[in-house]
Amino acid sequence: MPETIELSVHTDLLRAMPDLPLSKSLSNRHIMLHFVSEGNIALPQLSDAQDTQNLLSILQNLPTHANAGDGGTTFRFALAYLAASPAYEGVLTGSERLCERPQAVLINALRALGADIRCLEKEGFAPVAIRGSQLRGGDVEIDASISSQYASALMLVATRMTKPLNIRFRENAVSLSYLHKTQRLMQQCGIIWEMNAEYARLTECRWNSAELKSEADWTAASYWYSFAALAGRSEVFIKNLSIQSEQGDRVVADLFRSFGIESQETTEGIKLIRSGTCVDFFRFDAINNPDLVQTCVVLCVGLQIPFEISGLQTLVNKETNRIEALCVEMAKLKVHIEVEGNRIMRCLHPKPDFSRTLIVETYNDHRMAMAFAPLVFKVYKLAIRNPSVVEKSYPAFWRDVREAVIQQVVWDD
Repeated sequence: MPETIELSVHTDLLRAMPDLPLSKSLSNRHIMLHFVSEGNIALPQLSDAQDTQNLLSILQNLPTHANAGDGGTTFRFALAYLAASPAYEGVLTGSERLCERPQAVLINALRALGADIRCLEKEGFAPVAIRGSQLRGGDVEIDASISSQYASALMLVATRMTKPLNIRFRENAVSLSYLHKTQRLMQQCGIIWEMNAEYARLTECRWNSAELKSEADWTAASYWYSFAALAGRSEVFIKNLSIQSEQGDRVVADLFRSFGIESQETTEGIKLIRSGTCVDFFRFDAINNPDLVQTCVVLCVGLQIPFEISGLQTLVNKETNRIEALCVEMAKLKVHIEVEGNRIMRCLHPKPDFSRTLIVETYNDHRMAMAFAPLVFKVYKLAIRNPSVVEKSYPAFWRDVREAVIQQVVWDD
């Protein structure tokens, strides 16, 4: 993949039928349930996202030097699984950025449950040395205000513990839609969790032979909703997508009514219909849907809609500091975004300068590349640095973009 690609269009009409990847978050949980149940739960078709393939490889092969790449979920799920595997001894690490992301909440919770985990460079961060053991279960307290992945990781390995696990949330849990996704999937498999805003408690454990189902990824769909909203005219049909999905980011269908896009569901997928009516001000609490923030910010600027987006506290510890990255890239369009304490972003008068070439730095963050791509319908010229980052979650993204007759030119850097 080239270091930079330039995107361009020669018409305001977008025709697209993207082939979305399967949900990465569902696939990662399917992998965990398959291996924790010792194969009792069959693996359905999995996402081809790099994060998912890395997790599958680690749990299949149990390497003595395991690498989670850039995947926060991959690392945290693998850490819990390996720590709860008595036959395992080795090292788990990740990319340079992943090794900068905090893991102390999960490491300390696993240690409290009897895990033997040693941080090799800096306490609370990867890489870690793991000596797997039989975890004891019982009561454990975690700070759930940083990431829901810590609680999900513990829930997914709880059946390997000697006593029923009771997780108490010391702070309000963020990204609750993902925790509920874990709860519902485990319930399908016969593992019952009682859950509220204060705790998650394992109440029943009877593995069955549930047939888990894969779904197209709603977060990936958000980029095509954005393309449709920013194009002058659009004919977009997204295959294998359902509004009745278990995924929290299915809220995209509701959110995009604010941007003049309606979702018409058929037996084969969803057709995007332009209503042409946009809100005068966009307000969104993203605490349960943080992966939609970049899409919403770029779209509001593209449509010049004032906005206020809250619930951003998890974004500083993603693949990059997404708040800072958005502010820097929007400044290139002469758009100033006000930030309050890494929790709120607002722009009351978005007046972007689309007259120049916009060169987007992706900061090794797949969602930066995909969120900014729809601006091809607005800016004079659009270039994306390090486009291969999309392999993390949507490897076929640029192919789908090309098939939508959005031209791509490789820059000779």
